[in-house]
Amino acid sequence: MGIFKFFKMNIMKTKEDVNELIELLKHSKDSSIRINVARALGKIGDKKAVIPLIETLDEEYFSFKEVPDYKILKETVYALGKIGDTRAIERLNDIVNKTGGAIKFIEETRSLFGYDRLVDEFYNFKGKRKKNIDLLKVAEWAIKEINRKKL
Repeated sequence: MGIFKFFKMNIMKTKEDVNELIELLKHSKDSSIRINVARALGKIGDKKAVIPLIETLDEEYFSFKEVPDYKILKETVYALGKIGDTRAIERLNDIVNKTGGAIKFIEETRSLFGYDRLVDEFYNFKGKRKKNIDLLKVAEWAIKEINRKKL
């Protein structure tokens, strides 16, 4: 995407912009653009964005991608919570379960080695644990928000 698209995207905030934002979310390889697009889609709140946002979660977190972009994940999860569509609940529950499992794995691995600063730094346990905890909190918030809007 060119820089013009990026600046244009920053002013897109209406329902008329949703289709173009969805296209940016699907096709941009630039993580900063995808983060801002997810944020904009959440602010707009159009349910048309739910499936593309879920597909973004699939691509970032449930594919065989070695290192997911946690900033994209958090903004996407947050956007789904803001939109409040129940179609996102299943995927958000999957994130809660997978993230909880990742945190448990990190804790178990750390306890297996005992605390060793070099091992901790080599595997980046502290960084991975924090990113997973942050993602877990946002996913739990999004589920509560969707359930609240459902009432």
